[in-house]
Amino acid sequence: MKKLLFSLIGIVFLLNASPTFAKSDNASSNSNQSCTTIQSGTLLNSAGKTITTGFDEWGYNYQGKTFVGNYCDAYRDAAWCQPYKEDYLMMKWNDAWLSNQDCDGDGLLDRHYGFDSYIGSGAWLTNHQSGTYEGEEIISWNVTGNWSLDIAGGTANREFRNLVQDEFGNVSGEFWWFNGSNWYYGGTLVGNVIGDILTLHYDRNPDYDYTGDFMATISETGLINGTFTDSHGGNYTWIATGVDAAVYETCSWNYFVKIIAVPEDAYPDSGIWYSADGVEIGPIIWGEFATTQEVSNDSCTGDHGLLYKSPVRAGLGNW
Repeated sequence: MKKLLFSLIGIVFLLNASPTFAKSDNASSNSNQSCTTIQSGTLLNSAGKTITTGFDEWGYNYQGKTFVGNYCDAYRDAAWCQPYKEDYLMMKWNDAWLSNQDCDGDGLLDRHYGFDSYIGSGAWLTNHQSGTYEGEEIISWNVTGNWSLDIAGGTANREFRNLVQDEFGNVSGEFWWFNGSNWYYGGTLVGNVIGDILTLHYDRNPDYDYTGDFMATISETGLINGTFTDSHGGNYTWIATGVDAAVYETCSWNYFVKIIAVPEDAYPDSGIWYSADGVEIGPIIWGEFATTQEVSNDSCTGDHGLLYKSPVRAGLGNW
């Protein structure tokens, strides 16, 4: 998921933040050009809105060459990206990737100024993503809430109410029963959850000298295989529904990547960019770019630390 998100972000940033225009081979620097700055109030973004200094409503700071926000903010809250809207995204780039001024007079921020493409321009981008997701495996159970009991043998309309399970698995609550048209308080429940087994001791006191013990297996569909024995010698079976007792692990992840525009003398081979002397630069991404470093951490998958580092170097300059 993280790599998919990054690929999409990169594409939208390449194509939508400001269109790419070919630059003159002679103009290798915009330092001596007559350039229009963001402060002029005349430059536009890809949505046709005037660019200002500081962060805009979506998290882009074109003057500072930075984006900070949630994933969908980079797409102006597009409908298709809503499943990822809680994920965090931060991007940083240099002048060759997207300048904070217009030197070719098209009214847009320049890209790879002085080069016909990104190749050889020295452009770079860093991307940092992070978020959380629900783990797939159940790691514990929590029966907190209200349960409707179906007791075999004609004793229906019973409930466990206000069950509360603490961090140690201890459980307390109330037993209620229905008679005619009203619900009545029926006593206390105290017990615990060990593994996937719930046990509850029932005490009707102080009104009646009547106690009992409930036991059941907790499942994703409810409380199953329930048994109840009481102080009058009764034995019953039961099931209960009403609460999603499955507790899933919350997984935290983060992903960081460095992307560089490859040098003019680099060459591609089998999905990898290589330097002129045959040393691997990094995997090809977006055609003119190479990944030079990836770091991934995920509390649920075991990812931890460096995934990839360019054999040439992982730095962003001197390409």
